[in-house]
Amino acid sequence: MFFKDVSLVHHKSQLRFRLIHFWEAWNPVKNTLIGLEMLLIDEQGTDRFFNGPVMKLYLWDQVARDFCIKFKSYGKTPTVLLVT
Repeated sequence: MFFKDVSLVHHKSQLRFRLIHFWEAWNPVKNTLIGLEMLLIDEQGTDRFFNGPVMKLYLWDQVARDFCIKFKSYGKTPTVLLVT
């Protein structure tokens, strides 16, 4: 499955991508995660100029916090996420 195949319809598939950019925004006063930004490139866009499909993913507040905790719990960066 590639980014071009993703739709709003519920389905079970594996989406393979390369994580190019990972950015977190923290509130230093409250020590809380405000947002998370990732730049993802799928297997069709593997050249270094990013001519293929590119997806920017923005997550905020509790969703970002939950995803960040899960993402960091793997010990090494996961390369495959299951999208359902």
